[in-house]
Amino acid sequence: LQHSEGACSPYLGARSAMAPRSDKAKDADVDGRLLIERLLLPPGTTLSRAATTVLFFFMLYCFVWTSWYIAVGGDTCRSQREAAAAEMLEVETSSRDSPTLQNVPND
Repeated sequence: LQHSEGACSPYLGARSAMAPRSDKAKDADVDGRLLIERLLLPPGTTLSRAATTVLFFFMLYCFVWTSWYIAVGGDTCRSQREAAAAEMLEVETSSRDSPTLQNVPND
């Protein structure tokens, strides 16, 4: 009999006695993620990677909002004021024209 170097290993026979498992089952058991990560995130995604993605999109939103604020010169209500002024002009025009409209006979 020839002795190989690994023949004395206690794990030598244990591997062959177990049923073969798929790689997917092995990854599900020990993928190195926390329980909350396994429950809430898709396979292969870690909490730090998801947090980084959220941070990126939040910073992108802040950049776009700041750019818009600078573009309008800080006057965020200008469009509402212009719409209100246009409505007031329409009300004044309608009230001025209403006496002439009231004298028109109905057919």
